[in-house]
This record gives sequence, C-alpha cells and structure tokens, in this order.
Amino acid sequence: MAAQLTTGAESARGIGTVVLGLAACVVAALTVGAVALPERQDLGGGMFHDRLGPADAVPGLRTPLALAWRLHRGELAGRVAGFALVGFALGSTAESLGEMMNNSTPAAREVLARIGGPRRAADAWNSSWPRRSTGCGGQKAT
Repeated sequence: MAAQLTTGAESARGIGTVVLGLAACVVAALTVGAVALPERQDLGGGMFHDRLGPADAVPGLRTPLALAWRLHRGELAGRVAGFALVGFALGSTAESLGEMMNNSTPAAREVLARIGGPRRAADAWNSSWPRRSTGCGGQKAT
C-alpha cells in the first residue's frame, strides 16, 4: 500500500514539473513578444487610411446645441413615451380605484369613507405617485 502511495506522489510531482515548465515557456514567449512589440509599433497608423471629410459641417451639426440634439433626441423621445405610458397607467388605475375599494371589504369601505369618497381616493392616489416613484416618501431633511 505504501509503495502505491509513493508511486502516485512521484507521478503527481512529474505532472507538476511539466505544467510548471509549460507555464514558464508561455511567460518567456509573452515577455519576448512584449519587448519586441514597441520596435514594430506603428504609432498613429491604423488599418485604414484617413478619409478626408467635407470642410464644413452640415447645418444640423454646426453648433454644440445641434450636436446635443442629434445625439439625445432618441433618448428624449423614449423618456417622453415612457412618461406618457406611466401617466396613462396611473390615470387608468385612479379612475377605478374608488370603485375597487367600494366593492371590497368593509375595512376598505371604511377607509374610503374616511378619505371622502371615491373621487378623493383617486385624488390622493394621483398626488402620491411622484413620492412613491422617486423614493422621496415625505421624509424631512435633517
């Protein structure tokens, strides 16, 4: 049994030596390449030649504001569409909120009566959604 353990340890040591030698060869090859690369490096060059463009910009890019508009108009359109969708969803929810509470449990009807009816419940819902969506739940600044 002891002879088998010794043989296994010796073969593992042999494999470790091979892996270590292979890693040393890879490190040496990468080091030689890194030393030789700056001599052959073409600073300022690229795969393609420079193409000269027009001397003047198109009217849509002549000012920084025009460039900013061109770069951000897609994002602005997406945000406007998102806010419109959120507004539609919250408005639809507010219209049916009072009815849902009135048709719900007696505790919900009691809360609805304390608020002042279905219309006041919709107003409270609409006025509280900016605080819920921004995380500014009415905390006081210290």
